Parts: sequence; C-alpha cells; structure tokens
Amino acid sequence: MIMRSMTSPRVRTPFHHRLGTKVLAALLAGSTLLGAAVVSPDVATAQEEAPSAEREQRLAERQQRIEERVAAAIESGKLTQEEADELRTRFEERRARAHDDRTERQANRQANRQERLDSLATTLGTTADELKAALKDGQSIADIAVANGVDVQSIIDEMVAQATARIDEAVANDRIDPDKATELKSRIEERITARVNGEHRSRG
Repeated sequence: MIMRSMTSPRVRTPFHHRLGTKVLAALLAGSTLLGAAVVSPDVATAQEEAPSAEREQRLAERQQRIEERVAAAIESGKLTQEEADELRTRFEERRARAHDDRTERQANRQANRQERLDSLATTLGTTADELKAALKDGQSIADIAVANGVDVQSIIDEMVAQATARIDEAVANDRIDPDKATELKSRIEERITARVNGEHRSRG
C-alpha cells in the first residue's frame, strides 16, 4: 500500500499578505533592511528648512540604498522581480505624496508669513513692501513703530497673541504636545520683544 504524504503542497500566498508584515514593512516603513523609506511628518518638516539641492542629494542617496537592498533581497530569494517592481512602485507613490505634502506645507507657511507681515504692516501704518524694505535697511520693528507714532508694546502684545494662537492650533492638530506648547509659550514674549527691538532680524 502506498502511503501518501499528509503534507499539503506549499501554496505561495499573495505578495501583499506574505510580504506585508515582514519584508514589505522593512522596505517601506524604515526598518534596518532599508532605513527610513518613508519620511515622517516631523522629519519632513525639518528637512524643508534645508537647501533644496541638499535635500535632493539625500533623497538620491536613500534611493540608491533602497535599490541595493532590493537587489540583495532578490538575489537571496526574499523577493521576486515582480515583487521588487511592486515595491518600487509603492515607494515612488509614497515619495510623490510626501513631495506634494511638503510643497503644500511650504505654500501654507509662505501664505501665513505673508498674512502676518501684512497684519504687522497695517498695525505699523505702512505697507508690507515698505516694511520689508525698512527691515532690510537695518531698521527694527520698534524703530518703524516709533517713527509712525505706534506704541511699541502694543506691537509686542499683538505678536505674542498671534504666536500663542499658532501654538494652540498646533496642539489642537496634534502637531506638538501640551508640554512642548507650555515650553514655547514661556519664551514667546522674551523672543518677540528681542525681535521687535532688532536683536533678531526678521526672516520676512
């Protein structure tokens, strides 16, 4: 009598199930296999301050590391070529979304800065362009206020109120925690007073 093996033939599970919890997570979510393939919002925000050329260089280097590790995974049998192609597609999609998000954040910040500049210029009795020109020429916000007969402390109070509102909004949107908000608020008036008096030049 021939005994048939009771072991069921191995069934290759779909890629997104078989790979998703191990290799895919490592390749796309930043484990030691691939490093940080997806930049967190916090890190993305910090990187936006770096020069564009430097940021693009880092992205190119990260992409090169990813390609090398994907190639190694294919060679070792952890990935098929089809799976590797899908990974690359997913990575490119995520990178495109991150780029779009970063661009939107930059645009929003620029719009917010312009709005604050317009508001400050109105309070000072001047225009945004005139204010920027005066600051560029070395005048402080306090100098401009005095020249236009505006109380300097009222300018400081308004700027402190605006900064406090931005911190509260950041807490409400879970961008910072309450402890960090308290720390920031404790330094607001001192920093803004220094800025108004020309000790810290405006970034415009």
